[in-house]
Amino acid sequence: MNRLLVLCLPLVLAACAGTPDVRYYLLPPAPSTPATASESAASVEVRLAGYLASPSIAYRQGPVQVSLAQFHQWAEAPQPMLRRALAERLSTRTGRAWLTQGNSTAPRVIVDVSEFGGSDDGTARVGGQYRFVASDGKAQASWPFDIRVPQQGDGYAALAKALGEGVDRLAGEIAARPLPR
Repeated sequence: MNRLLVLCLPLVLAACAGTPDVRYYLLPPAPSTPATASESAASVEVRLAGYLASPSIAYRQGPVQVSLAQFHQWAEAPQPMLRRALAERLSTRTGRAWLTQGNSTAPRVIVDVSEFGGSDDGTARVGGQYRFVASDGKAQASWPFDIRVPQQGDGYAALAKALGEGVDRLAGEIAARPLPR
């Protein structure tokens, strides 16, 4: 009897252990200063590197290894989340209404994101390039961005906050350039 109990105990304990809960995160909201739509609308388009399209939060370990967190995920798809976050922040900074759905006659910014996640050096990284497209469809020059924000505290909630600050800084860089007509 004792032998049977000893053999079954690991199975019972393993069944009770279960799997960890998945945690979900959002970027912090944009600063609450409302935009005064003093100029015509523009639109923002975000394109993500393939590995960033996953709901799992990316974490860089060294120069070439990237891990996708199985139990720490974005609460919504990363592409629309980033597009909306940038549009809100650009509207606040520029006084122009920034749309998340493209309007073919409006000027737009296209943001290609190649890096968006944490790293083992304690920074949140937002990297890629952006370019403006005039209302006549002519593409302008492109500008690279490589934003690193020190993470304040441990964990994925602190990482989401630092990534939100990185998006704020990116919006500041974009807003500082004149948008073509």
